[in-house]
Amino acid sequence: MVLSLVVIGPMASALLYPFLSGSWIGEYVFLFLPHVITFIVLLVLKGKDIKEELRGKDGESFSLPLFFLLTFVSFVYCVFLAIFEKPEVNDISLSIKLISLLLSLILIPMQIGVEEMIFRTLPIRIYNRGQWKDDRFSVAFISLISALLFTLPHLFNKEVWVSSGGWAILHYALWGALAAAATIVTGGYEIAYATHLANNLFVSIAVNYKGSSLPSASFFLSEEETSSPTSILSFVFLFALLTLSVVLWKRRKRDER
Repeated sequence: MVLSLVVIGPMASALLYPFLSGSWIGEYVFLFLPHVITFIVLLVLKGKDIKEELRGKDGESFSLPLFFLLTFVSFVYCVFLAIFEKPEVNDISLSIKLISLLLSLILIPMQIGVEEMIFRTLPIRIYNRGQWKDDRFSVAFISLISALLFTLPHLFNKEVWVSSGGWAILHYALWGALAAAATIVTGGYEIAYATHLANNLFVSIAVNYKGSSLPSASFFLSEEETSSPTSILSFVFLFALLTLSVVLWKRRKRDER
């Protein structure tokens, strides 16, 4: 999977670029090609065992209802915050926006599935070696590893070099660390996958910002970048809120058994 995302996917994308360049749709698909190729590799290698890979503490299955609920809550939270930024309507035709919507609903779940599997699930499974470890050292160590893994590929994003700089790096590092910490503390991967999916769908479909490294045809555009002090504090609060809620919910479920 890692080889596919880092080497095979980019090489295949480079070979296909002449056929995709020249149109907005082609450029958008090109952006996700390494993830799509890696997703196919993931299905081939782990298709029947993905549920096993996503088992949490004490062998708990990945909860799809909880995942969809957390995705919905996270998306609504992003919408609520965006209202205060007073975004403007994106001056792109409705047909392009609808095509972008369709492509985003297909491509972004593949993207976050691949990234979460490599940046979160894989390190945690390697570290746990069959036994879920949730002591303080494990939380700190895995959070640091996840922060590094999540930040490195995002260093090539436009905002790191053009505008946000250190705030963008801090944004990605904190996101990686908090997603890993939430996974270990709650004993499941639902929060990490849900918040990542909601954030990327929101930026791609609802409100993107000018100069974004994800050139989607979103319905609205915002002047405020996603890597600002305000936005960083807002997603730290979101992770804290979701983590506390899931911990209390799982504790209540265990008490009811």
